[in-house]
Amino acid sequence: MNFEEFTYRAKQATQEYLGAEAQLEIEKITKNNGLVLTALLLRESEGKVTPTVYLEQYYEAYSRGKSFGEVMEMIFSVYDQYGGVQFDLDFFSDYQRIKKRLLFKLIHFEKNKDMLQGTPFIPWEDLAIVFFVLFDNDVLGRGTILIKREHMEKWNVSVEEMYRDAMENMPRLLEADIISMRQLLNEVGISNPFSNEEEADEFDMPMYILTNKQRMYGASTLIYSDKLSELAKEFDTNLYVIPSSVHELILMPDCGKIDAEYIKGLIHTVNSSQVAPDEVLSDELYYYDKTLDRIAMYS
Repeated sequence: MNFEEFTYRAKQATQEYLGAEAQLEIEKITKNNGLVLTALLLRESEGKVTPTVYLEQYYEAYSRGKSFGEVMEMIFSVYDQYGGVQFDLDFFSDYQRIKKRLLFKLIHFEKNKDMLQGTPFIPWEDLAIVFFVLFDNDVLGRGTILIKREHMEKWNVSVEEMYRDAMENMPRLLEADIISMRQLLNEVGISNPFSNEEEADEFDMPMYILTNKQRMYGASTLIYSDKLSELAKEFDTNLYVIPSSVHELILMPDCGKIDAEYIKGLIHTVNSSQVAPDEVLSDELYYYDKTLDRIAMYS
């Protein structure tokens, strides 16, 4: 069964499970970096939120050997758990009610040019700062709503005002966190990532992960956090900043051992093979100058 046939049968099966009154639709949804996914949507009455079921992951499970029935049971369980949750969206019509939950994240500018046409943003190097509201729901858990131009116009606020409010919220809601690469590897049960001592000696240099306590859109810490400056002062050197993903950055003190061009090539290779397409931040290498207290693309 190809993906098109799978999509048709999945909608049919879900329709039978939810009943004839359920309004189901198949829709293409564009995610970060232009990634387009096929969504199974259930249209509900105003004030109710239903899950967006992206079918690609379920087709992958089917392709790996699960039966169609097993896959559909997985989809049905999502609707059973989250379908028809009451969620008051009235708060979103009033800027004063959302401003304390307003945050920002970094995304790639060029890969999101189409989306940015309808989204307020601030350019930053090859990236864009975009805004979102963080919400919590007893059933849905933590979620985000991206701010569009239509929201900003309805609220009658400027991008500059949103940026000021979000800057106040970022350290409170997404507190910056920095840990050593060695500590991170130990946490996930990897004591020695190198195959031999020679390889370990070659790369035996301090490396740190900069993110936030929530591990969500942690690359934005380079905009509001003092961690870069603190680490640079600790080592008394400038820093290479590697955009590992939209969720974290890798920091490496410039100790004179690093081949920057090699690192730039490595970033591209890792992004294309190891990072989810919608979580890639940039293929560029950045550099923090401690004297100027400034970060920019490495050149």
